Amino acid sequence: MSAGNYLLVRFDDRSKLAPAAEAIDEIKAVSHWDAVEGYYSFVVQTNDDITAEAIEKLDGFAELARCKALSKGAEKEIDPENVGCYVFAEIDDGKTDDVCKTLGANQQVTRCVSCKGDYQLVAVVAGENFDDVDLVVEADIRQLDGVLRMKQGRIIYLDRM
Repeated sequence: MSAGNYLLVRFDDRSKLAPAAEAIDEIKAVSHWDAVEGYYSFVVQTNDDITAEAIEKLDGFAELARCKALSKGAEKEIDPENVGCYVFAEIDDGKTDDVCKTLGANQQVTRCVSCKGDYQLVAVVAGENFDDVDLVVEADIRQLDGVLRMKQGRIIYLDRM
């Protein structure tokens, strides 16, 4: 996955998620997407600005947050036996690089990207279960100097259902 745009998409009607997933999967400019549980419904990665317009037209669409990646941090694959969770964080001005550097050294952080937009950091945390992930988020991320606010989105592995 390359640096580009992260679109955090929320639908207000859960019955519209399956058709939305199919529609997102058909958008050519989408390089990757995940269904997530939490405030947002999907995390979509794209390298264009037109994708957001297409998503906003989907039935049941409620909200879209945009994060333009400024860096492409190291990415590690999530072990297929593990679970993952996106972390979207608002960071104090001038602290994003320090936060990313600290998170990059954490074995359970599989991706950390500095961004501009609604959030200044997008990270993915992996673990054997969501309790492990939540522990990392609370102990190793939320407490970092510069982290103001966060939202989490547990990755829903549709291929495991």
